[in-house]
Amino acid sequence: MNHGLGFQTFELEMQQAVANMRIDHRQKVIDRLLKMQASRDGEAHLGNEAAAEAFAAAFNRMMLQHELSQSDLDYAKNTDNDPIVQILVDLSRYRIEEKKSRIAWQETLASVVAHAHLCKFLIRPGSNCITFVGTKAHATVAEYVYGTLVPAAVVLCNKAYGEYGKESIAETGKWQVKTPGFKESWTTAFIQRLAERFEETKQTAVEEVSIGSSLALVRLGGALAKVQHYIDDKFKSRGASPLQRIRGFHTEGQRRGRAAADAMTIGRRGLESAQKMLR
Repeated sequence: MNHGLGFQTFELEMQQAVANMRIDHRQKVIDRLLKMQASRDGEAHLGNEAAAEAFAAAFNRMMLQHELSQSDLDYAKNTDNDPIVQILVDLSRYRIEEKKSRIAWQETLASVVAHAHLCKFLIRPGSNCITFVGTKAHATVAEYVYGTLVPAAVVLCNKAYGEYGKESIAETGKWQVKTPGFKESWTTAFIQRLAERFEETKQTAVEEVSIGSSLALVRLGGALAKVQHYIDDKFKSRGASPLQRIRGFHTEGQRRGRAAADAMTIGRRGLESAQKMLR
C-alpha cells in the first residue's frame, strides 16, 4: 500500500494486459446468437419452417439463460470490436497538481465527462487520481477532455474571483467577494452547465445520424452496458461513497460559472476555448 505512483501505474497496466488475455465468454455467447439468428432467418427464407422454428426455440432459450436482450445483439451488429480499457489520467501531462486526498469537485467533473463519453470512472483512495473505463476510443477522449477541463476550471474560477473583487471595490469601495461560497458556487455551476451542454450535444448528434435515432440510442446504451459488464466482472467491491461538500451559496458566483461553461466550444476532441487558454 506504500508503493508510489510509478508502481501503481505499472500495476494497472499489468492488470489490463492480463485481462486482455482472458476470453470474453459473454461476447462468445453473443457471437453464437448472431449466427443462430442468421441461420433462423435463412431457413425461414428458404421455406424450411421446422428448421427455422428449431433455431428460434434454441435462440430464445439462450437469450433467457444469459439474460440478454435484442438491443444487446443490435449493438453487437452495429459497433466495432473496440476493447474496454482503463486509462489513468496523466496528471503531470495536464499540469494538474497531485494530491494525497480525494477532491470532490474533480470527481464530480470526472462523473460528468465519463457520462458524456459513454465511460465509467474509478478513483484511487487517498488521492485525486482518476481512471476512465470505456472502449479505447471513448476512454481516450474522456481522459483528454477531463485533463483539459480541470486546469481550465481552476484558471477561469480564479479569474472570475479576481474580476468580481475588482468590480466590488470600484462600485462600493469594499472587497465584497469574500462572501462565503463564491468559488464553490462558480465551480458547481460551471460543472452543472457543462453536463447540460454535453447532453445537448449528444442528443443533437443522435438526431443527425443517418442510421436513425432509435438505433443510435440502442448503440449508446449498448456501449454503456458493455462498460458496466466489465466493471461488474472486474471489481467485486462496492463503489466509493461520494464526497459531501457543504459550502456557502453565492448567486454571482453561480451566474459567472454558468456563463464560463456557455463560453466553451464543445467539440469531438474536447473544449477548444480551454485548449487555447492553457497554451
